[in-house]
Amino acid sequence: MTNCTIFFLILIKKDEGAVSFTENIVSVTLFTILNVYTFNFPLEKRIYMNLEISDIVILLSEDKEAEPIVKKTLSGAALNIYSEDGPLRSIENLRSKAMEEGNLAFIKNELMEEIKTRGYPFLTILDYRINTGLKDDRDMIRVLRTILISYIIIMQSKSYENISSNMLILTSPDDYSKLKYMTENPAKLLDSIKTTNDQLNSFIKSYSENREKFNKSFNIVFSSNGFPPSQKEAELNIFINRIKIKNKLRSRFAGDEDRKSPQKTKSEPASVIFRIDESVFINGMPKDEVSEDYLEFRDREIYISGNFTGYTRLDVINRLTDFVNEGAGEAYSFNRDETLCINLPNQCHMDSSIPVTLMQLIMKEFSDFKKVIIKTTMQNVQILSKFQGYSMLEKYVVITPD
Repeated sequence: MTNCTIFFLILIKKDEGAVSFTENIVSVTLFTILNVYTFNFPLEKRIYMNLEISDIVILLSEDKEAEPIVKKTLSGAALNIYSEDGPLRSIENLRSKAMEEGNLAFIKNELMEEIKTRGYPFLTILDYRINTGLKDDRDMIRVLRTILISYIIIMQSKSYENISSNMLILTSPDDYSKLKYMTENPAKLLDSIKTTNDQLNSFIKSYSENREKFNKSFNIVFSSNGFPPSQKEAELNIFINRIKIKNKLRSRFAGDEDRKSPQKTKSEPASVIFRIDESVFINGMPKDEVSEDYLEFRDREIYISGNFTGYTRLDVINRLTDFVNEGAGEAYSFNRDETLCINLPNQCHMDSSIPVTLMQLIMKEFSDFKKVIIKTTMQNVQILSKFQGYSMLEKYVVITPD
């Protein structure tokens, strides 16, 4: 199964802060919902449906200042704006359909049809607040919530359990200040979503309360539309390039998953550990109680501890790249003009896939760092040196005491 990614750019207009509400969009059992998405088309289409990411961008925005910047950037990146007739073509079309139907349930069907027909949209650009004209959409965030719910539902299907969703949320200066708590923990976007289906609520809660699970499925960054146009364009270009590189890297690793590793089952993936002064972060999350063992880790250096093999490397890569890109909250962010140091201690269990994996990370994901160093022990060097790709990796390796 091809690993696929869904990306969003969300533009937030200046307005009041988000408020909690009960989203009454689910009136049937979760099994029925999944039946509609996964089984309501022939078997051959279920097997051969297009699961690739397309070059299509769904644009649902009335931000006139952002529109020319977005269109110019998308054109330069060879991405095409969705132009099919229907509610996803414009806010005007969406509003008309919402008034006709009296709800937004059609959004899920439209998204699924697009996915089956052409693959996952490369990007979805939408205003944070969209006036649907519906009486129960007072805060005008129901479109965003419906899209989030739709993808969570889709992720429960075995066919789509590995998809992920990236969002760049552009806020007004006022909204950015109000939503600052979300910039530090984007999973809070899900806190105000509650449906009439208890099982779906449980799924939503599992994403909002488990930060690691959320970060694996959703990658969300906040920015401000108060920035000058040149900065907006630069940020969008950087984001698009990051999407393309990460997707290529993900596809490359997934393509030879079975060929590289002798393992028959998937073990728990290694943890990414980072210490700064007296604070310790594990997989991006601050550790409440820090034992003396963690304080022995070198300050401001990354450690990978646990299973880093062909069957776990996708998870480990996601943990590592997410942490390097996002940093340790307000405590620390990685400077590309400095050296990135990654430690592979004896507690890091590796196989033949890792030398090539590390080289791909160094050459692609971490190529903009001044220097990358892989610190590991003589015991691990003796293991890694037997595998293909180590000769290229060797110049980045520094041997440390066990």
